[in-house]
Amino acid sequence: MMMYYAHVWRGMLVLWMLLGLLAGCSAATHPASGLTQTVDGLTVTLTATTQPIVAMPQSWQIMVTDAVGQPVDMAEVYLDLVMPGMAMGQQKPWATPQGKGLYTAEGAYTMDGPWQVIVHVEIDRVDHAVPFRIDVRP
Repeated sequence: MMMYYAHVWRGMLVLWMLLGLLAGCSAATHPASGLTQTVDGLTVTLTATTQPIVAMPQSWQIMVTDAVGQPVDMAEVYLDLVMPGMAMGQQKPWATPQGKGLYTAEGAYTMDGPWQVIVHVEIDRVDHAVPFRIDVRP
C-alpha cells in the first residue's frame, strides 16, 4: 500500500513539474505578445510579431484606442527603446499608421536582458508615454 502512494505522489510531482515547464515555455515564446496598458484614457496594446532576440530584426504592432474603445488613427506614434541602467544610445523607431488604430514599427534590441519599450502616442501635440517591460534573450 505504501508503495502505491509513493508512485502516485511521484507521478503527481512529475506532472506538476511538466506543467510548470510548459507554462514557462509558453510565456517565453512571445514575451511581448499583447501587452496592454491604459494611460491618460488611451489603451495601448504592444505586440511583438517576432521573438525579441539580440541584434535580430524586431517588428511591433501597436493598437491604440480611446476611452470608449474607438480606434485612434490621427496620432503620431513612436517607440523609445531603453535599457534601464545601461546607456544604449537613442533607439526611437517611428510607427507607420495602418488604419483602424493599428500602427507598426521595426527596430532591433542591441543587448540581451530587460528593456523598457515606451510607446509614445502624440495627439494634438500632447505626448502620452506608455511603458512596457520586455525581456530580450541572447
